[in-house]
Amino acid sequence: MAGFFAGTPGYRTNTNTAFGEDDLRGYKQTAFFGSIDFDLIPKVLTLTGGTRHYKYDEFEHGSEYYSATSTVLNVPNGTCTHCGFGINLNKSESGFKSRANLTWHITPDILTYFTWSQGFRPGGFNRTKTNIDGSVITLEGGGADHPGGPKQFFKPSGFLSDNLVNNELGFKSEFLGHRLLFNTSIYQMDWKGVQLRCSTRCTSATRPSTSTARPTG
Repeated sequence: MAGFFAGTPGYRTNTNTAFGEDDLRGYKQTAFFGSIDFDLIPKVLTLTGGTRHYKYDEFEHGSEYYSATSTVLNVPNGTCTHCGFGINLNKSESGFKSRANLTWHITPDILTYFTWSQGFRPGGFNRTKTNIDGSVITLEGGGADHPGGPKQFFKPSGFLSDNLVNNELGFKSEFLGHRLLFNTSIYQMDWKGVQLRCSTRCTSATRPSTSTARPTG
């Protein structure tokens, strides 16, 4: 199938190929950050704060093509001249992620700390058909058991980044002239927009980002 930005834009005919993609995928992330330490009590109690700004641009351009053997019997792979679709996907995210930490040096060899921090995992794209202008063809058909049936559900073009807030309380220590170390911590993470992989009809892979989770340990 001719792709919107395919490196080989012609039809894939007589290639004996059951499935293929001619895609260009990539991303660019620009970020800057800063952090500062402030001694509330010199060499005993230290407060740290910092933040990071990011801008994340991602794209996927090209085409997906395949033979008709999944729906038409006794047709050799690669003989279909119009099975496939173009892909023109672009997305951008930006924001701040921050961190704060309070450290208490009980003695020179024993400290305890509390950390609050934010994190994220970049999003991405689903296997999605698009028009040349990038608008997404979101409605899926009735499936192999009901060909030509009514459109059943919407498949989003992609998924946003998930976000996490971590709260951690820890203890670090050294004994016996620094020959014995004992470290421990407890934490709780509030995780939102968790990316979960699932499958629609056939083998169409989709990653919704709507779940929440609270890992602890």
